[in-house]
Amino acid sequence: KHLYSSHGKTFTVYAKCGVYLVEDKNMKVSGMCDRAKLAKKYITDEYIQPYAVYDDSMHVAYMDKSEVLSDVNSALDNNEFKVYYQPIVDVATGKIVSAEALVRWFDDNYDVIPPGNFIPTLEEQNQVYKVDCFVIEQVCKDQKKLKDMGYELYSIGFNISRKDFFVMDMVNYVESMVKKYDITRELVKIEITESAFTNNNKFIAEQIDRFGDMGYKVWMDDFGAGYSSLNILGNFHFDGIKLDLAFLKDMSKAKKELIRGVIQTAKQLGLKVLTEGVESDEQFEILKEVGCDQAQGYRFSKPLPFEEHIKTFNK
Repeated sequence: KHLYSSHGKTFTVYAKCGVYLVEDKNMKVSGMCDRAKLAKKYITDEYIQPYAVYDDSMHVAYMDKSEVLSDVNSALDNNEFKVYYQPIVDVATGKIVSAEALVRWFDDNYDVIPPGNFIPTLEEQNQVYKVDCFVIEQVCKDQKKLKDMGYELYSIGFNISRKDFFVMDMVNYVESMVKKYDITRELVKIEITESAFTNNNKFIAEQIDRFGDMGYKVWMDDFGAGYSSLNILGNFHFDGIKLDLAFLKDMSKAKKELIRGVIQTAKQLGLKVLTEGVESDEQFEILKEVGCDQAQGYRFSKPLPFEEHIKTFNK
């Protein structure tokens, strides 16, 4: 770390370094360098500790990522991905008013691969759009089935990663699926995670406006999970926000008032509010007290495969 001066300006320069301790001297130098470079990716804060030392667990994680990237296409072709639906209830009435589509990956042994094990890798490599497109089409297809069965339908939300917008025209893709399966735009709900608003917000805002101009409802997902501020809500045209489940953990009087304040502010902006991760009657009663509109979580239902999702229409 040192100061660098040029053309009358001074900059603080930081270096970061991956370290590989050479144990096998027969290894190719390129292999040693690859391991050092891999270690560098594990630096969490370059200002506190600007280096990381390679160990075998890093290689295992790297191989896991490689396997995800190589397997995702065949998994889609082999129908290993399934869409599950988790009901969303109206807090005032307790009735189901919507649902969220959640993806599940079942391997050859029909074991579930948790989304946390593959979604971050796919996002990192700009490949998550493949899974998101699968979910979008499946939601539209299932809504068509329910329509043909004569059910009075409610909307189903699905998540779109910020990375999707930079690799394809997601607005046109969603519209094409809605038209392909002959359903109305009101039957799908766009959910964009809070992490989408870390950079290039002008472009993301334009995509949200395109959805809104076409009549789609757009919600901000995971509000409060990261760096979010209420200022974001004033700069983007959302129809609602989903409060992250972290709001309900370790509930205290101060936290209850925080939730109340967020909900009141959102409503003043004309937004609906949904809280995720509701697991107990106590949490549900708190949401009633603070004026939350909708709730989602195991208190009401776990995510359901389509065959069981159909049964929720009778509740």
